[in-house]
Amino acid sequence: MDVQMISKQMIKPSFPTPSHLQNMSISLMDQLVSPRTVPHIFYYYYSANGNYQGAHSTEHVERQKSLMEKSLSEILTLYYPLAGRYIKENHLINCNDEGVEYVEALVNGQLSQILHGEIEPKELNRFVPDEVEESATSALFAIQINIFKCGGLAIGVRLSHRIVDAYTFSLFMNGWAKACKLGNINDAIVPNFECGILFPPIDISGYELPPLSKSKYKSDQVVTKRLVFDAKTISKLKADHQAAMRLNCKP
Repeated sequence: MDVQMISKQMIKPSFPTPSHLQNMSISLMDQLVSPRTVPHIFYYYYSANGNYQGAHSTEHVERQKSLMEKSLSEILTLYYPLAGRYIKENHLINCNDEGVEYVEALVNGQLSQILHGEIEPKELNRFVPDEVEESATSALFAIQINIFKCGGLAIGVRLSHRIVDAYTFSLFMNGWAKACKLGNINDAIVPNFECGILFPPIDISGYELPPLSKSKYKSDQVVTKRLVFDAKTISKLKADHQAAMRLNCKP
């Protein structure tokens, strides 16, 4: 399955970050995190009653691109650290609105091929942006929009774990999705970015963890597994969760 990159740009917040928020200290826990990035891929079918006209329909693609870019720029005004740069010597994120890396790619294949397991798991790496670096000049957050011939999307994301944990990341993706669907960021939930005040960084010169070395891990030592949940199973999981929540909320 061929993946052809067609563009790369920086998406910046739609409004400048206020001056009093431009220096965000990282927390002691984030300071101790080994420099590494975390990849994710989200898949979206093109839903128009199956009536998709032509491979990579220009009208459909342009509409999607416009909505995603605009809503991303808007949600970044709330998640401004993601558009900043890491200043290692000062243990802070310079929230300078330099932007997140945004890549667009065309895929010569069908989204169903991935969802039905016709593609080797290692091939999915092509749907995720290249590694991001923690530096004063490099983006800490990168997004790759993969557009399939069927009109479906695979949104690949790679981010620095030092600035985003799983909770913050899930809030960001939900906020971006709502902004894209509703056209505003009024309902977006924003976490507190002041953890560095509660747990300030300290001088740990000589004790910092080195970057993970890929050379230490052989390909035959890595096991990749694919878990598939059908619609019936997901519905049951949701029902079980809702039932548990109702029980826990009883006085």
